[in-house]
Amino acid sequence: MPWILAHNPNPKDTTITNNCFIYKHQSPYPYRNLPDLKACMFLASYQGWLLVFKPKHRSIFFFSPFSQSKIDLPHFPYKHIRQHATAFSDLPTSPHCLVFIGTPNEVLVIARGQTTWTRRKVPKTISRLWPASTIWTHAGYDHKTQTFYYFEDWERVLRYSVKDNKVYKHPVNDVVKDIYTLPFHYTDNPFPQAYRYHMRRHDTGDPFHIRQAGQPLYLCGYILDNFVPNSN
Repeated sequence: MPWILAHNPNPKDTTITNNCFIYKHQSPYPYRNLPDLKACMFLASYQGWLLVFKPKHRSIFFFSPFSQSKIDLPHFPYKHIRQHATAFSDLPTSPHCLVFIGTPNEVLVIARGQTTWTRRKVPKTISRLWPASTIWTHAGYDHKTQTFYYFEDWERVLRYSVKDNKVYKHPVNDVVKDIYTLPFHYTDNPFPQAYRYHMRRHDTGDPFHIRQAGQPLYLCGYILDNFVPNSN
């Protein structure tokens, strides 16, 4: 059974079910409250670390829900982050860690040890190729070429070169073929597959005991060990 990191989006309710919490099955105290994550946006996750943004304070930081360690980053230049795709290249404890936030019109990057964000405008010849309402939701990093990729769907892919500090349009001519040219694998919405798999395996309608919280929940991260989706 997985660890589940979840929260209810109602910041006015101070009960544990409406704060962010982590759940572990078969633990004497399965629900662990995480008050540091109240009223936050979760931008990205990697190997147990979260990249978190608090709009009210324009603060952005790394947080480990397991050790509750926190690493602050310099203040973000905006009060809000919209239509973004976010990724970080390495563990935040690594000297090579880079944080990337891509929007339709601008890219923001910061490396460990830097005090200000590097900002690069997306060329208008690129940004005008799609509607201004485009929401970029996925991002990944290629260590070999030191390039971040971000996209709204497979037909709209941009790449940001850390070496050149430039944004390029990634060519996509055939969606089915060209997705395999990207240097990483993307899995869309795997949690429902895991949920249905454990429902069948344990013959229960609530395999992760989420309903015990008593409120609808929005999942913001999870780790599944040795999970193989049912192919039937």
